[in-house]
Amino acid sequence: EAARAAKATSAGPKRPLSAYLLYSADHRSAVRERLGGAGVTEVAKVLGQQWRALSAFDRAPYEQRAAALKAQYEAEKAA
Repeated sequence: EAARAAKATSAGPKRPLSAYLLYSADHRSAVRERLGGAGVTEVAKVLGQQWRALSAFDRAPYEQRAAALKAQYEAEKAA
């Protein structure tokens, strides 16, 4: 059964990152610096608050990148 689980996880391309995860990756280090010794959960809370506060205009680049990654994923999955 372990061999089947390993095969299932290794088959196919990895799922693409969402727009929020792309935003988080770009801003995590700055938030971590600003918060000092804050833990992972505190950094994630701040990033979530910032993401929710973004306007549609500010979210657009991340949503476009996420859409492009999703299209690439779908193409690789179909191949």
